[in-house]
Amino acid sequence: TITVLANDNFGGDGPNTGTIQVTQGANGTVTINDGGTPNDPTDDTVTYTPNANFNGSDSFTYTITDSNGDTSTATVSVTVTPDGASVDTPTAVNDTATTAEDTPTTITVLANDNFGGDGPNTGTIQVTQGANGTVTINDGGTPNDPTDDTVTYTPNANFNGSDSFTYTITDSNGDTSTATVSVTVTPDGASVDTPTAVNDTATT
Repeated sequence: TITVLANDNFGGDGPNTGTIQVTQGANGTVTINDGGTPNDPTDDTVTYTPNANFNGSDSFTYTITDSNGDTSTATVSVTVTPDGASVDTPTAVNDTATTAEDTPTTITVLANDNFGGDGPNTGTIQVTQGANGTVTINDGGTPNDPTDDTVTYTPNANFNGSDSFTYTITDSNGDTSTATVSVTVTPDGASVDTPTAVNDTATT
């Protein structure tokens, strides 16, 4: 509730009989409280109610009128802070993993992520494929609960080097966040699969 008239002046003609007038915010609703005196605008206040799950900046205008019909309009700027210490949108954080050549690795990608104030959607996370390996989702036996999902990266046969893929988490409001998983595939043992020919010399 905002006492918008605290710094206003109705001028020498005094206020009209009625209430102030308001517009609506782009991301919230504005209502007039007449203080129990519908014919006296001097004690009017306004209540701004943000839309569900909205945080950020919004604004609306109000207009006062004097007894001669002259008007003046001002803008109210409203800042809506996130709920508690978190925001409603999810946050996925990048991950890294290392595995040996020809060896799958399971990665707990959600360990450092946050689904936000709205909580997770019902379903699984979404993944892309690596350029040099395949990615599968493990739903932990709960296909409608993504919070226990993990992913398994399986490098292509004989591949070693760097690869990456992305995954996306979704909250119950449909908001998404995407992160990248960087994978290092080490050579199998101390050798690599490609042959190596070394120059030779001979004398006869």
